[in-house]
Amino acid sequence: KKASDAEKIALDLYRMTFRNLRVSKVRFEGTDMFFEDSKMSDFKKAESCCWQTGQRPTYCPSCQFGFEASLPEREYLTRFSVVCPKCRPDSKPVFHMYCSYCDELLTGSIAGPGGKIADHVVTIRHIVKEAMIQNAHVANTRDLSAEDFQRVAGYIARLELWTKTIRFKRNSEERIFLDQVLRSLRFQVHQTCWLSAPIKQHPSAAAA
Repeated sequence: KKASDAEKIALDLYRMTFRNLRVSKVRFEGTDMFFEDSKMSDFKKAESCCWQTGQRPTYCPSCQFGFEASLPEREYLTRFSVVCPKCRPDSKPVFHMYCSYCDELLTGSIAGPGGKIADHVVTIRHIVKEAMIQNAHVANTRDLSAEDFQRVAGYIARLELWTKTIRFKRNSEERIFLDQVLRSLRFQVHQTCWLSAPIKQHPSAAAA
């Protein structure tokens, strides 16, 4: 099956993201797992575990976690295994995945070894969160290099094209966030152009 135009553009967008932002925000110590700068800080407080596919998993304090892999070139995606001696004493470890861009836990076949991660990285929610992080980085960078400026300008052009291939729900929060991000990125690129433009000397000053 051929990838749709939206999927192709989504993968182009990823290639144009800043490499230093593709980092994992989860760490492992023994059989414990910790999230940094995440809404998941209280993720292990459920009375019992629930790991149904398609739903955000819940974990009880008895869960044991193990690092499995950070995907090559996509370090923000971390695969881990989980067992629970209390809720599932006889079950084998299951695989879940954490996306640092989306601050989201993924379950099902996508999270296991050989899972098709493209099913997640082309979703609207992922592209929007990815764009928000790129925008925050640009806003906090004092001086963009010429290479980075071209990267951001190209990213904006592809992101604008992507929005034209997507059918958002009416009054979609994701569309509102995306419009805000695009406005901010355009402003920052425009401001960079203005600040870097050579200052022209007024004719009256040249004649003095």
